[in-house]
Amino acid sequence: MLARRVAAAPPHFAPQFDIAIVGAGFYGCRSALQLANLGLKVLLLEAEAAPCSRASRYNQARVHNGYHYPRSLLTALGSHRNYARFCTEFAGCLLPKWRHLYAIANQNSKLNASQFVRFCAQLGLPLSSPSQAEAALFDKHRIEASFVVEETALNTALLGQQLAAQVRAHPKVTLAFGTTVTRIEMGATAGVLHTSNGTFRAQHILAAAYGGLNALMQASNLPFLPLKIELAELALVTRPPALQNYGFTIMDGPFFSLMPYLPNGTCTLSHVRYTPRTTLTEAAHRNALQQATAAAPLAGQGFAYMRNDASRYVPSLRNLHCVGGFIEAKVVPLKNELDDGRPILLRECVGVLGGKLGGNGPSFSALLGSKLDSIYEWEAVLAERFGTCTKPT
Repeated sequence: MLARRVAAAPPHFAPQFDIAIVGAGFYGCRSALQLANLGLKVLLLEAEAAPCSRASRYNQARVHNGYHYPRSLLTALGSHRNYARFCTEFAGCLLPKWRHLYAIANQNSKLNASQFVRFCAQLGLPLSSPSQAEAALFDKHRIEASFVVEETALNTALLGQQLAAQVRAHPKVTLAFGTTVTRIEMGATAGVLHTSNGTFRAQHILAAAYGGLNALMQASNLPFLPLKIELAELALVTRPPALQNYGFTIMDGPFFSLMPYLPNGTCTLSHVRYTPRTTLTEAAHRNALQQATAAAPLAGQGFAYMRNDASRYVPSLRNLHCVGGFIEAKVVPLKNELDDGRPILLRECVGVLGGKLGGNGPSFSALLGSKLDSIYEWEAVLAERFGTCTKPT
């Protein structure tokens, strides 16, 4: 449905909006709010019935502090730089205090304990030793060393509710939920969005559709973005009482993470080997979201494999209980498959559809957001392109 409904415009009309944003996930909502605060008239389109209903909600919910990326120093540094700011801004969405234990496997890991300690020291990442009881949670024959890190998790449902309230309340943001963008074309003065709720026009168009990006590119006769799209399964589990205050991450290879997910104590269990259910071919990118939706009833089938392997490293995890799960599209730039980096990817179709984002002429750009904390880098780009904004000291 359309909130603050606006009549659709035929292609020959002048632009109705300064910018249209396709996709109301975390990056789409934050972009809309910032641009609206800069005085732009914004149209925010979302195929689902509410913002943050797909990948922004169904994920590991980890707020990264840099520890997870020893093979990508830029990604690690960016996470650490933004961690305190993100936690302060979204303090009301953070899960209650818990202890996060990282451990280094002594086989099949891409780094050893000494390398991990040096990496953390190089970036200034807080690292401490676990208690004797905490260290004893790990199988000493499979784990070289364990550490306590400073890293937290989000209630992603609450985060989505907070963003939804903000975009709904902003007078310069027009919302079009339940609206699928089927095709984009550019004219001499504006871009045209063909949607399931009519045709709209905007000077700038920003596609922030994550798993739906290449479907939109293909429908608009544009080259595919260099992306790898997986259908990723996370199991929802409950922990045994002795582990209620803990999360676990084994580094750095074909291992698992157990992360708090909901305030009721439910966690996500993911595994580098078993979480990716299918890697979609380029031809299948066009219906990645439909495939994820179709696969959703199968969530939980990978739980036994994840649990069995996780319990090799933390024996008490054999008592995990599966209460559900979800399958969602996960998107990674192809160039970062090996280094595990998570950069923001921006494709501006200069010379094909018009000018650069924020320029004088009409433009179409595709955005792949990375981690949630990277939003501050992206907002700095928007501020530079569209105006100035108050920056934190």
